[in-house]
Amino acid sequence: MLLNTHADPDHISGNEGFDYCYMHPNEEDVYRAYGGAGSILPVKDNDIIDIGNRPLKIIFIPGHTPGSIAVLDINSRVLISGDSVQDGNIFMFRKHRNLSLYIESLKKLSMYTHEFNIIYPSHGSFPVYPELITSLIEGAEQIINGTAEGKVADMFGTQVMLYKYPYAGFLCDIPEGKK
Repeated sequence: MLLNTHADPDHISGNEGFDYCYMHPNEEDVYRAYGGAGSILPVKDNDIIDIGNRPLKIIFIPGHTPGSIAVLDINSRVLISGDSVQDGNIFMFRKHRNLSLYIESLKKLSMYTHEFNIIYPSHGSFPVYPELITSLIEGAEQIINGTAEGKVADMFGTQVMLYKYPYAGFLCDIPEGKK
């Protein structure tokens, strides 16, 4: 079985080997836009997928993408965070990204920190720990309220604003006044 946390190209490049994948339905447009094939079996917030005495809880955390999810391995107390929680550079530029919704999702995720001890991100250092969630919220809020210092950077031929913190970075669209 295949469960995708979201449909960015680096997360779906092997999907063609499967007839179907589990994914949040809000991700389908992004998935198809990147050439995703096969059927999508929808997962939603608080679904439990049991893979043989190992229940996995789905936590809907949109913002990085419209249908981003985290997966809580209940018995192991491990959160699989996709790209949303990491100490690398988090992509928040181009369409389908929403920094305000990302902050709301991280605040929601922080309500689950008593259920996991460790986080397995898709990028950056491995593993990371629940305290990172609070730092990511603070950094994203600074970007929204205009107090974060950023610099223009090139990301795959696109000019973006890089907000670099000691714990992670955010790659965002360049604000109108800075272009």
